[in-house]
Amino acid sequence: MKTTLFSLTILIVALSITSLVNQKKHPLLQFETTKDFVEIPAGPVRIKDVQQEVKAFAIAKYEVTNRQYREFLEDLKNQNKTEVLQLAQFRIDQWQQTDVDTALQNVYHTYQGFDDFPVVNITRQGAELYCQWLTEKLKKEQKSGKEVVFRLPTRQEWIRAARGENLYATYAWGRPYLIGANGYFLCNFRRIGSERIHFDETTQSYEVILSEDKMLMLMDKVDAYAPNDFGLYNVCGNVAEMIAEPGKAVGGSWHGPGYDVRVESIQNIPEASPYVGFRPVMVITEK
Repeated sequence: MKTTLFSLTILIVALSITSLVNQKKHPLLQFETTKDFVEIPAGPVRIKDVQQEVKAFAIAKYEVTNRQYREFLEDLKNQNKTEVLQLAQFRIDQWQQTDVDTALQNVYHTYQGFDDFPVVNITRQGAELYCQWLTEKLKKEQKSGKEVVFRLPTRQEWIRAARGENLYATYAWGRPYLIGANGYFLCNFRRIGSERIHFDETTQSYEVILSEDKMLMLMDKVDAYAPNDFGLYNVCGNVAEMIAEPGKAVGGSWHGPGYDVRVESIQNIPEASPYVGFRPVMVITEK
């Protein structure tokens, strides 16, 4: 009897694994351009107690990397699109906002060791031009079929993808904690401990004291840390991500404290920033 039950259990597990392996990706996600995108089904999203419905879309698993963005710039150069290339270039002067070592600043966007790190110091216009470039790339790959467009996500789309089906999740992993059961941090953010917090008796408020010793922090690889339920990496922390709303980024960055890397975190951003990158979405047009 025990042998029979054991054999049946093995069979069920084997069938389940086979089913998962045989699950087909959406036809539009089987091209070279879209291989690292995941489909997000239509569903509800909740922001500040207001619930809305979001249509289905696809989104990149990872933040756009230095390697991917350099490929885009190189293509512009090869096509002699000088004016567009100038608009899309890295704004390396923005490193001045940080304590990042000058030697590292000089190689971050070009050194092979940082190929899989998120691109930063680019303008919104640069991000939009990259999305347009992806749209043209996919058109050439698929040759015919449904028309799609790549663009920056709306805040609703981004939160839908970040939270998954948990409408109330504080962070992308579903729990309100920044440290996992194994004692490791769950995302890349500025770890300010209680030893840096001061209570001012005069103002009756707390202050964060950042001493002169520099806190060594930087972006991490785009596949660092565990993915969320939809298979997205680093939606909380690492780099804040541009959204469709001009001048806004979501999800917080390596420079922000734990409160600022919540799913619903939103911040004003300058034209370009060493704390901000992006991840495109892909939607089917109505045409």
